Amino acid sequence: MFVISQDSKNFSALYNLANVEGSTSHWEKARDLFSKAALYNPGFAMARSSMALADFQLGNIDEAEKELIKLIRRYPTFADARAALTALNWSNGESGKAESNWIAVTELDPRYSDEEWLKKIRRWPPKPTKDLMNFIDLK
Repeated sequence: MFVISQDSKNFSALYNLANVEGSTSHWEKARDLFSKAALYNPGFAMARSSMALADFQLGNIDEAEKELIKLIRRYPTFADARAALTALNWSNGESGKAESNWIAVTELDPRYSDEEWLKKIRRWPPKPTKDLMNFIDLK
């Protein structure tokens, strides 16, 4: 908060505060802060992916999907966006698309199959985490 009070466009501080808000289940606040972090540093792919995950959690599925697809087009080897799109595709009943994205994720970063890592280290929201785990468990 101190850093943001001194520099309201500090994308790193905004991103970190967004993670705190998400960790306390304030997903709307988190989404807004991730959005600001991405605005002030458009190349900050993790902020954009986190914003899409917050949108996914909040039920803004179309916005989440559009952002994830844009990220993957720009950064084809970005595992976070591919894993998030896997979960979103699975939750929409698009198993073929989910499988295609997941193949890339397993090659790029196998940590995404670890639910505890997603929750505690990467700090994904509950709904995308649950949907990804359901995909992995074929539920």
